[in-house]
Amino acid sequence: MKTCADCHFLVSERREFHTDRPVTMPLTDSQRETACSEPDGALTGDSDTAFYSIRCYMGVWDENIAMPEGGRGQALKGIDRSNGCFFFPYRAGMLPDAAVELQKREEPGRQQFYMKCALLIAAAALVLNAIATMAIFFKN
Repeated sequence: MKTCADCHFLVSERREFHTDRPVTMPLTDSQRETACSEPDGALTGDSDTAFYSIRCYMGVWDENIAMPEGGRGQALKGIDRSNGCFFFPYRAGMLPDAAVELQKREEPGRQQFYMKCALLIAAAALVLNAIATMAIFFKN
């Protein structure tokens, strides 16, 4: 099961004190453990990070906008994100923008696979059409 707790796009966002600009950072291993085990607790004891939210970097969900009924724990571990999501396996130390680029690199391979399948189906249809045409031709 693919969950947000294992996804690279799980990030925290806080606001700068004076400018109110959002600062988005990927969660570290220890922050991921804390967020999953203490669903409503702060990520760290710092007063600077006391006001933060956890969200999907790709915009699938944000705990400040629409949180599942079970809360943060449900969003992180309880929902299977295998389909209809931008799931990318977590890699420590990598920034989300790099994960987006790596995900884009994998996409052409999938498209080529589907194109090969479509061409194979089209070729099979042409062969069957030729056989059917020959059968009708020799029957008459």
